[in-house]
Amino acid sequence: WCLKGCPATYIMAGSRKPRTTYLHVLCSMPAPPTRSIPQHINISHHLGFIPRWCLERNGHNMKKQFIFNRLIRKIAATILVIAACTAFTIPNSSANWYAGMYKPDFTYTGISAYIMTPSSFPTLSSGGESTWVSNYTSDGYWVQTGIRYYPGYAQFKAYVEHNLPSGYGIDEYGIHGLNVTIPYRVQFEPSTTTGYKWYAYINGTNMGGYALTQYANVQAASEIHVSGTQMGPFEYSSVSTRDSGTSWVSNNTPPFADSPYHVTIQGNYASYTTYGP
Repeated sequence: WCLKGCPATYIMAGSRKPRTTYLHVLCSMPAPPTRSIPQHINISHHLGFIPRWCLERNGHNMKKQFIFNRLIRKIAATILVIAACTAFTIPNSSANWYAGMYKPDFTYTGISAYIMTPSSFPTLSSGGESTWVSNYTSDGYWVQTGIRYYPGYAQFKAYVEHNLPSGYGIDEYGIHGLNVTIPYRVQFEPSTTTGYKWYAYINGTNMGGYALTQYANVQAASEIHVSGTQMGPFEYSSVSTRDSGTSWVSNNTPPFADSPYHVTIQGNYASYTTYGP
């Protein structure tokens, strides 16, 4: 009842000069025990003009309570905005499905594999697929080369894809035929003229280098982008990795597959087939 009278009288005055006498008389009047501040009274723009003794009458600091409530509303609104933005910016971990080999340690300087395409084209849904070898640096950059097949393609296509500090790019380099085996490789190479780079090779041909840090983890896997797409089957053989030295070593890491896709080991971990569902 005090707030109903204090700001209303003060607003009508149209001045920031406190009407202390009137407020003192008004707030000295006994308040009805069950009466509360009407909800339609908007005091958010006028609390700074109300004398503290009026707000703190009977030990209740109503100004602080109002500010606290307004702060809570702002925090709640901020949380809702963050949640909404997160829902649109965080990638869905189930957006891609993988089957193949992955070495998580950032100690490698190369990955190589022979990849054989199926005897017929896989059935696609609304998305495509790829099968490749790739590095992946500790700061999230990579160079990848392999085969891709998307809606509208008449053939499998060989490609090189990269994600660098300078930007993203992808180039296609001709056809990889049905039931054909071609070697793909990415490896780190020092150069006195071009500096230290990771190079991509298709069938032994150097397709160009990309400036990245020397050590990375390495992968040789098939990738599906939309559920319901048939994976390959793609046959990997002679999967090899290179560490800080110059020697290539046959893969000794068990391959994996995200459900509903599969991987079948062909004798050892350096040879496997990815397929499914």
